[in-house]
Amino acid sequence: MARFTFDIARLCSGLSSSGCRDWCARKMDRFIKSINGPSRGSRTAGRALHVPGSRLLRPGSRPVQIVLLLAALLLIPSGSVLAVPPGTVITNTAQADFIISGSPQTAFSNSVSTITVLPGTTSTLELYRYALSSPSIALTVGITSYFNGIVFTPAPAPTDPATATSIDLSIPVPLGPAGNFSQGDPVFIRLADADGNTDPAVADTLSVAIEDAAAAVTETLLLTETGPDTGVFTGYILSGAPAESPNDGTLYGFPGAQFSVQYTDPTDSSDTSSGFFVFDAGGILWTTVAAGKSTVSAGDYLTYTITVENTSGATVPGTVVTTDLPLGFRYEGGSTLMDGLSSPDPLAAPDGRSLAFSVGDIPPGSTVAITFVSRVGAGAKPGRAVASNIASSGALLSNTALATVRITEELF
Repeated sequence: MARFTFDIARLCSGLSSSGCRDWCARKMDRFIKSINGPSRGSRTAGRALHVPGSRLLRPGSRPVQIVLLLAALLLIPSGSVLAVPPGTVITNTAQADFIISGSPQTAFSNSVSTITVLPGTTSTLELYRYALSSPSIALTVGITSYFNGIVFTPAPAPTDPATATSIDLSIPVPLGPAGNFSQGDPVFIRLADADGNTDPAVADTLSVAIEDAAAAVTETLLLTETGPDTGVFTGYILSGAPAESPNDGTLYGFPGAQFSVQYTDPTDSSDTSSGFFVFDAGGILWTTVAAGKSTVSAGDYLTYTITVENTSGATVPGTVVTTDLPLGFRYEGGSTLMDGLSSPDPLAAPDGRSLAFSVGDIPPGSTVAITFVSRVGAGAKPGRAVASNIASSGALLSNTALATVRITEELF
């Protein structure tokens, strides 16, 4: 019989805290007990491991290696035992002291290493405007750098659009949530992502991309952590440039222009956050609707004509018109015309009443007309029946246009 003596004190001495060393000793003691059975007396620093069979007597033999490997793996905690910075390499190696034919022997297991990482967190992204008089939050914001095509360079300090004076960044900035801005407004960004706090001793940075879908223009900003170990990152993008150009750190901000802010966690591509905003959204899309007749009865067919006008000087991309039909009305398949040409059927909600027509891009100053037919079903109740219509493009919404008809009982 071979007698293996594990020096538990030596195996566990590399752990920095007494609590961790005790945890290690308990794990090793339990491991040896599982092989030997209960020991007599109290646990000691040296625990003998008895393994029958002469073929196990050779140090480095596969059975011995397996035992030592299991011992090493038991030293790897399943949770966070030590508070160490992310990226720390922790290496565990088991040592066995044993006696063969009266001769002391020592053998080491393979080394098992693990690299500590921060637990995965979900990011959130929010947009704000300067709100000196009625803030909902005050954020620490520093000078933000933007990518100029070669390197990141500091942007000018943001200005208060009401006074044209620089905003004081030496104190927390008063802000309010917003999705609609005016040309000249700075757009403030708040990104919360604990994963980005890679060094608790300093203020880290993370990058976000701002995209103009219509002009295919991208700006890249470097957001800065609000302080060491906060996991909250802030920055801003200016607006009011004479034209929309990439990599200049300033948006044009023409009325109706829409932008998205996109973030992807550099250590976890599945974690993404985004925000959307528009400049001077009011009145950009104007919607009207007309019904083909004013009075209908169950079994009748009714034509609706919806027009959507882009009143701005910029293309409005990806426009969708949503129509909510009155109770008892249903869309007649294959009836849609767009500017007089046959068009695909809209997407319909399960109830068949809510319809979404894909219009696409609307050039500056242009109007799109949608015509479709609905059927008045038996579920339509006598009285007024109102169909509501609204056009949207990202964060940009039109007015709500209403078409009212009167439903009368069918005369026999």
